[in-house]
This record gives sequence, structure tokens and C-alpha cells, in this order.
Amino acid sequence: MAHHKNDHPCWMDAITTGVFQVPANNPGGTNEVINVVLENPSSKTLTVYWVFEASDIVDYGINSPVATSAPFKIVVAPHSTQMHALSAQSPGSLADFLFRFIFWGDIDLEEKKNKLSIEILAGTSTSSSLTSAKLSSGDASVLFRHENFLETKFKKDADRVPLQGNSITIL
Repeated sequence: MAHHKNDHPCWMDAITTGVFQVPANNPGGTNEVINVVLENPSSKTLTVYWVFEASDIVDYGINSPVATSAPFKIVVAPHSTQMHALSAQSPGSLADFLFRFIFWGDIDLEEKKNKLSIEILAGTSTSSSLTSAKLSSGDASVLFRHENFLETKFKKDADRVPLQGNSITIL
């Protein structure tokens, strides 16, 4: 019996935001950060792997190559929450890219007691250096609650890289 390519052992179950664009501004200012919040409601340490894809926005109808990050490994302690931020290099803007976030590991579409829960929100940071996880203004148009994610498959290929800090700067 022939196997579909997504049934091959090198493919794993994952969840994704799907492709999205961050607006340049929200009522409170420039959207300069995307916060990724992971909550572990269980009594054991849980691990998730995160890949993001970014594609330059050139113009309507013009294709732009997709750049994929290395897979980041994030370990979340029991009964805790962890936040990570994604921002654009200066000069630059998150609005210059199309994004897609993919997660796999101790996570699935259903928010189960023994799985991680996730939320993503873009907005304006309270700090110009993006060292603070606090948002002075969030953009509801870029809010992904856990139930907004979609099931997908992700191909295992690259080594996982432990996420060293709380902030990632793209391109």
C-alpha cells in the first residue's frame, strides 16, 4: 500500500497560525513586536519546538521567497507561563513581512491539562529597546488564541536549537 508523503515517519503533527500579515500600526502606535505566550498548566515540564517562516512583502502579485528559522526548542516549567518576542531589525518593520508560526511537541489543537497552551499577540512595546515583554497597546487583528490554530504536518530535518533569550530579531 502506498503511503501519502505526510504519513511518512519524517513528518510530525504540528499546529500553525497559517500565513498572516502584521499591520504597520494599531490605535496605540506602531506594531513593533509579536509576543508568543506559552502556558504549562500541568505538573510536569513540557517542551515545544517553534519554527517561524517570514517572506518579504514586495508588492501585490509578486512572489517572494520564504525564509524559515531554525527550529527553536522551548522548555516550560510546570504551572508556569513563558513569553518570547519577535521583532524586526532597525530600520525595518514587522509589516514588511508575511509570517507563519508552526509549533510541535507537547502541544496540540485541544487545550488539555497535560499539554501547552499558546497565544500570540502583536502590538506596541512599552520599551523602545524591546527589553520589556509588556505591551502598551495590542492589535486585536493579530491575536491568535489557542483555538485559532490549525492542524498541519511538519517535516523533521534540522536540529533543534534551544531558545537562548526571550527576544528574537528577524532579518
